[in-house]
Amino acid sequence: MQLSDFEKFGYFNSKTYTNVAIQILKDIASGKLVPIISSIQPLNDKILGLLPTDLLTLAGRSGSGKTTWLIQLIKDICDININPTYENKIAIFYDSWEISGWRNMIKFASSVEKKAVSELLNYKEKLEKETLDRIEHTLNSLSFANNLFISEVSSTPLGWLDTKKRIAKQLNGEYQ
Repeated sequence: MQLSDFEKFGYFNSKTYTNVAIQILKDIASGKLVPIISSIQPLNDKILGLLPTDLLTLAGRSGSGKTTWLIQLIKDICDININPTYENKIAIFYDSWEISGWRNMIKFASSVEKKAVSELLNYKEKLEKETLDRIEHTLNSLSFANNLFISEVSSTPLGWLDTKKRIAKQLNGEYQ
């Protein structure tokens, strides 16, 4: 077996990526490539922003704040005041294997309304029509709504990777 045979397993010699790495460094140095940042300063300090093809994985116990943190990050990523370079150029593919898509949207509503999810879902103290109308309007007018795609479909790691590669190929560099 020759070393080049490992490519069939998806492993390429590091030299394959050298030119790409050098170009990215040059693009950052010249200002042509600007990392996507967040309003969460400790995150910016730690990872120095997100770059195209970066993958962000959050893991933690149920109820530990992963979705709340992610909601803030999604808002920041799509906020043209924070990331003006990427206005209408970002697509977010959010794999939510812990809670359903509609519950994620309730969490978005919760963050906007500044009310706990339990308050929004409380069947004993029903929301007033005015509040419901405001939530509906807010969720339908979120600046990132057209660029956020949520999947509840769990997958194997290879199945997940294959799906992301097919999506990237279909987008063909149109979005970051």
